[in-house]
Amino acid sequence: MIITSETVKSAISKALSINYPGIKIYKNKVNQGMQRPCFFIAQIETECTKEAKDRRKINYLVNIRYHKDNATRTELDEIGFNLLDILESLEDKEPIAYAKNSRYEIVDDVLQFFTTYSISMIREKAPGIKMNDLNVNGGLK
Repeated sequence: MIITSETVKSAISKALSINYPGIKIYKNKVNQGMQRPCFFIAQIETECTKEAKDRRKINYLVNIRYHKDNATRTELDEIGFNLLDILESLEDKEPIAYAKNSRYEIVDDVLQFFTTYSISMIREKAPGIKMNDLNVNGGLK
């Protein structure tokens, strides 16, 4: 299974919809008429680090914002704390990613939740010419 940023955002959306039914979730740019309360999922950054010849680690930095008119600080804190637990791991029939460095803050009455999902992947080998057997005949002089 190839895990892309869209896979990560969809898994986050699924977890949020299970735990917060009835709250609108946006994964992409909202053109007009954002309904509140709502969650907005945005991928901020993707980083790829080579670990071995065909193994790499991809880190997806994600921001989940929660918007609600007249939300209290206590309510936003409660949701932020719940997101630490809800978004600890992402699943799509099986676990696909685990969160690291999760944190939240409240800025201008909007909850801002940040987390990084780290995924190890093995690059599939491209089809190509394979080496044949090599016979070596030799000896010592």
